Amino acid sequence: MHVRLVATYNCTEKKYHIYITNIQKDVLDVNDIAKLYGARWEIELLFKELKSGYALDEIDTKNVQIISAFIWTSILTLIVSKRLHNFVKNSLVDAEKKVRYTQLLWSKIFTSNILDLLILLLKNCDGKRVFETLMRVYISQGLDPHVNRKRFRAQWVE
Repeated sequence: MHVRLVATYNCTEKKYHIYITNIQKDVLDVNDIAKLYGARWEIELLFKELKSGYALDEIDTKNVQIISAFIWTSILTLIVSKRLHNFVKNSLVDAEKKVRYTQLLWSKIFTSNILDLLILLLKNCDGKRVFETLMRVYISQGLDPHVNRKRFRAQWVE
């Protein structure tokens, strides 16, 4: 198998991103490969979130209709979660806090409070919880406290 090693410099991170690929240089250039691998990583994160946050890996049936309904429910929940995640991030004034709302941590907070959100959306709330209260829960609990922590594997990546 013939592969090629490509590297592109990321000015924001001030480091090189290196890829090994079997895509020929006449098919995609270095920048396109970097974009492609970035998109693949986003897809991996989406599947990880669907499995860990929305229990897509726990389908315990062979009924095709139930499996289909469960997949669609997980995808729709993910869409709602992403929209609310963006809403919460954009409601913050502090730009540093915006980057601390990781999607995987967010999915945990979102799913643990989803019943409250559903009650609010269905306008079947008993008055004890209002939208602002729920937003305070999302904003306070969705913040990643370890965002600046040095990662164990950082010494091998840099």
